[in-house]
Amino acid sequence: MATMLDVSRHAGVSKATVSRVLNGTGQVKESTRQKVFTAMQALGYRPNLLARSLANRTSNSIGLVVSTFDGFYFGSLLRRASRQAELHNKQLIVTDGHDTPEREQKAVQMLADRQCDAIILYTRYMDEPAILSLIDATEMPLVIINRNVTQARDRAIFFEQETAAFQAVEYLITQGHRDIACITLPVHTPTGTSRVAGYRKALEKYGIPWQPAKVKYGDYTLTRGYDAC
Repeated sequence: MATMLDVSRHAGVSKATVSRVLNGTGQVKESTRQKVFTAMQALGYRPNLLARSLANRTSNSIGLVVSTFDGFYFGSLLRRASRQAELHNKQLIVTDGHDTPEREQKAVQMLADRQCDAIILYTRYMDEPAILSLIDATEMPLVIINRNVTQARDRAIFFEQETAAFQAVEYLITQGHRDIACITLPVHTPTGTSRVAGYRKALEKYGIPWQPAKVKYGDYTLTRGYDAC
């Protein structure tokens, strides 16, 4: 089995140069990089990723915790995250948070134990104090998506659910519609609560009575959304 020393001899460079090429560190000429890659291919050399991870304290991986693998939204999220990871020579490690705060925290800890360079968490039910505690307890960067973490906005990626719902309803009203229903996520989720709030505010602004019967709550699936219609 070929070693890094074999690669350096075959390429006519130092072992340190081979290491810099493999780790993407330091300044190495493109022609030298190509020599190293050519030598690796010729010798069938495959770097020991675990050893490199231990030596460099990096795994070249990004962890992603999602609530479920079902549905168009999560399929799109996984595809795009995987694509971006590949563009930056990172491996995406995905795990299921099972839609509970306890399992989501365990999933984050598991990815942290695997020395992921950073972790992305999609959470529906974890409250802000729990999120802040998890951020503090996680050694590597932890980014929260789909939630407005007011005390850690630099760690949160989200859009204003309430404002978006308000604008959608307001648009329908300005187009002449008055009988407007709302199908949204479960009422006990932050997203569901925010969307209903935006819906109600738009109705109130234009003097349309609020009718609770016209709000239906789904469960993130196309089938439930169809049934609610």
